[in-house]
Amino acid sequence: WSVHVILISYFVVSVVYSLGIQLYGPFLRTLVVCDEHLVTGSSFSGSAYCGDGELVLAIAQAQEGTLVSFKLAVHGIVAPFLGSLADRWGRKAVLLISLKGFTVAFLLFFLVSASGWNSFSVLLFCFFVEGVTNAFDVVYMAMLADLCLSTSDRSSAFTAYQLYGTAGVAVAQLISVAILRQDRLPRFVCSAPTRFEILCPPCAYTF
Repeated sequence: WSVHVILISYFVVSVVYSLGIQLYGPFLRTLVVCDEHLVTGSSFSGSAYCGDGELVLAIAQAQEGTLVSFKLAVHGIVAPFLGSLADRWGRKAVLLISLKGFTVAFLLFFLVSASGWNSFSVLLFCFFVEGVTNAFDVVYMAMLADLCLSTSDRSSAFTAYQLYGTAGVAVAQLISVAILRQDRLPRFVCSAPTRFEILCPPCAYTF
């Protein structure tokens, strides 16, 4: 791969990965269940199974904090080993492992959310899979280092890498805001196919 191809690939991964992170909270809120039911005409609480907006937000934020902290801890332990595997097996092999782990984790996460099956252990497993397979930074930076032999070229490539990653995060934030501002938000959180379609519009035609 050329440097430009690597950077564009990383930008796309950053957009998709960051979009998933931006939507952790809203999707976790859809799983909150309580005894207070939704009242017709009242503002949407974030969950079709609980009418207390403050409770929904508090529970979802607590779960998100626990899940993300767990994922980062797992990633911190496993990342050095993934870097070593990238040296042994090759960069692309480990990059494919990361992409597969990311896909499996997020598909399972969104399917759990779509089904309304509130199982914290399953969510924990999703974040474990994501944390244990995430080697995007390690692999992409190693690929750039392999191509850029001089110090100046590496500095330029790593600077561009950070800029592309930041741009990807910014684009993902704009997309997530656009999604969450849709007027039909209270309706699509109750609809499994539609809720999945917002993350993969082409998939809408398969339902």
